[in-house]
Amino acid sequence: MRLNKSQGVSIIFLLVIFLLGLLKVFYINPVTALEEQPTTANVTIKGYLSELIVEYYPIDFSDGVGLAPGTDDNPKQNIHGYINITTEPGNNVVYNLSMNATTMNDTIGHFIPVNEIKFNSNCNATMTELSYNLQFICQEIPVSGNTTVYFYLDVPVGQYNNTYFGDIWIYAHSLKASEDTNNRTWIGLNNTTAIIETVYEIVWDLKPIDFATRVPDEKANATVNMGWPTNITVTPNTNVFVDLYINGTHLFNLDDPTHYIMVGNITYSNDTTMDAGGNPDPNTYPHGLKTLNLDFIHTNNIVERDGIQYEVGGDFIGWGLISNSSFRYSWWNITIPLIPGGNYGGDLRTKAVDAGWDPNV
Repeated sequence: MRLNKSQGVSIIFLLVIFLLGLLKVFYINPVTALEEQPTTANVTIKGYLSELIVEYYPIDFSDGVGLAPGTDDNPKQNIHGYINITTEPGNNVVYNLSMNATTMNDTIGHFIPVNEIKFNSNCNATMTELSYNLQFICQEIPVSGNTTVYFYLDVPVGQYNNTYFGDIWIYAHSLKASEDTNNRTWIGLNNTTAIIETVYEIVWDLKPIDFATRVPDEKANATVNMGWPTNITVTPNTNVFVDLYINGTHLFNLDDPTHYIMVGNITYSNDTTMDAGGNPDPNTYPHGLKTLNLDFIHTNNIVERDGIQYEVGGDFIGWGLISNSSFRYSWWNITIPLIPGGNYGGDLRTKAVDAGWDPNV
């Protein structure tokens, strides 16, 4: 079939249109299919305060041998020197640390007040007293921060000799942590401790016991206020209940010591009865007269105080189980033997021991 000229042009135009369609299918469409389509990805990380790690406890002030009372001018640091506080892995927030504590107590009612324990830290050099109330240790501690806390103990004068224990709590808090993990607590039960060593301190009156000038075969009392009476004081530094004992020596002639007055010629008592004029009766001693001896003479009785039974000694009733800041009178007598005249002198010793202990040990 023969096509005229116009039909041929039409066919050519249609062919061009067809080829352009193919080009769109095989070239333009693939480019359109690879076009980028933007989107987003989101996640929320909760603030998490992990548990506390506390190292180098208990807080022990004992030093293995006991701590002397009266350390206000030289507070005793705990044996290790410090405790170390960090957090377990996973912590992702800054946090604050606080601390409180209890008194340190023994088993029979004595205690060291909580404010006698003081502390400072590597982030706060100010010495702070511990309290029942929370005290800041450090604030705004970094996520992987390390806190070192140093402890010191002032032991009051006269603090009773015993072993003491107390409790301590350490708290962490973060405003940036989720509500279910924003507080952590470390509890140290019986983790403050100290052993207080024993202190005995007694003093006599500063005056000597003076029997003045006497004649042979005379029985006489000591000079007023120089043995009639004199007193023995258990000072405030003493930190145990004590029993008091006395012994002495012969009284030797100061010019010729071959002559002497036997120790047994001296007697003493812890009390006298007052006469009608309010003066000590030199002949009446409610608890008897005791003969001075070269040795301490141990006595032993059972006494109950505040529901606790104690073994008690001492030269007289009332000379056992004595607390500190107390004193006891003693009243002195002498019997002069038939000896040459002259000045005679000797020594007296008083010993304080733990209640019930043998003074000769």
